[in-house]
Amino acid sequence: MNVLPKIFRKVMSISFKRNEIQIYIENAQNCFDVEKWSSYRQVFANWKIQEKDIIPLENCRDSDITSYFFKALESFLLAIKDLHSSKQSWSIVKLYYSLFYLIRCDILLSNYLLVRNGALFIIKLKEDEVFTPFKKKTQSDHKLSIAILKFLKEKGELADPILDNTIDQLDPYTWYMKHRERINYTQKCFVEPETDLCFSHLEQYFQNKKVIELFKFYNTKDYSICFDTDHSILSIPFKKLMQIIEKGRDKIDIDKANLKKIVFHLKELKTCGLSKSELLKLIVT
Repeated sequence: MNVLPKIFRKVMSISFKRNEIQIYIENAQNCFDVEKWSSYRQVFANWKIQEKDIIPLENCRDSDITSYFFKALESFLLAIKDLHSSKQSWSIVKLYYSLFYLIRCDILLSNYLLVRNGALFIIKLKEDEVFTPFKKKTQSDHKLSIAILKFLKEKGELADPILDNTIDQLDPYTWYMKHRERINYTQKCFVEPETDLCFSHLEQYFQNKKVIELFKFYNTKDYSICFDTDHSILSIPFKKLMQIIEKGRDKIDIDKANLKKIVFHLKELKTCGLSKSELLKLIVT
């Protein structure tokens, strides 16, 4: 019998902290062993948010928003560093993951929670609400997260101008995901040292160490810059990052550990002609 998967699950449960909301919901139904969570589906289906759950769930939500945000920011900064070395293929993947984490932030900031129990379930953080499965043909967390964001926007539960237009008949997030899939799965090899088609207009900014000017330009533009395919590959994650910073000002906790990580990455970008103070000024303002 192959015991490696079981050992791996046990190591993961010890070494990696999971989302606070997921853990709270499991524990609220007296499930303290993640491997037994699937057997709680009927209990889970009947569970309602009570008044006593509101504040703990709000704290869990804010903690998860902070976690997703800093994963997004780190992924973004790592991609920018790679782009200065003409490593465009993996940069697209990193920028996509930054976008995915920001989408998860946006869902949480709209006061909706997501929990996995086989399917992905959604609930509004409100007393007497129950979890409902978000039913789509796909079970991928990435595609489901985009679908949930679009669903919440259509319901008027959140605002996201990035979804106000399309690129190549796709919403911008799905368009971006297709490029990530192209890098990971479709194309036979990475393009380096050639230029990826997405960066044909932008490459000069990285070669000439003028990216800060590009970001300042994006800050002066409305969301139409996200639909300009000369800029979309960088403007979409940048504008989404700025959007979440604005939406999450009272939710994102800049603690000592997260700040230390960001300072570490900002120092690395100094070699690319990007000063820590200039980047922080962009992010903070």
